[in-house]
Amino acid sequence: TVSQTTEGTTDGDNDVIGGLINLLDQITEGTNKAPQTARDITAATTQVVSGSRDEKIEAVINRAMSQLGTPYAWGGGDANGPTLGIRDGGVADAHGDYNKYGFDCSGLVLYAFAAAGISLPHYTGYQYQRGTKVSPSDMQRGDLIFYTTSGTVTHVAIYLGEDMIVHTDWMGRPARMQHITAGYGWDRMTPDVVRPLP
Repeated sequence: TVSQTTEGTTDGDNDVIGGLINLLDQITEGTNKAPQTARDITAATTQVVSGSRDEKIEAVINRAMSQLGTPYAWGGGDANGPTLGIRDGGVADAHGDYNKYGFDCSGLVLYAFAAAGISLPHYTGYQYQRGTKVSPSDMQRGDLIFYTTSGTVTHVAIYLGEDMIVHTDWMGRPARMQHITAGYGWDRMTPDVVRPLP
């Protein structure tokens, strides 16, 4: 059997993710150019999938999962893959996100859903307004789960099923799989989840 870590990934996954993070850090250190390896990673997942809803959901999830280990960068990510983060005048600047290529939470989501031909805005509050709202008790694989801070929607993740999500959520923490409540808790979830694919 494979032991599980507190992050919801296997020890082997953590080794791979750690290796990717180190490689990306080495590649991006002291440069303003996108790492070629990040482009290579996304090149295999740039086609829009047509087909059944289930096929589209799997394309969305596979595209998000292809980015496990990609660094967090505030404001980073678009429909084509990781991008240079942007300045926020505060915490993200202190972490140097404007010099990193990666994703923030909404950037990872918009990148993943581009695989199904769905265009989402790059802001969690706007993403919460897209799609069909459903009860968390009816969550399905591929639904978007939103979390709040002081009543404001501030985070989004893609539901994988079995109480697991894929997301990236803060400076220095790469894209990863986690339990649905890791770092946030049920009490911070919005009253609805969003289903972008009807």
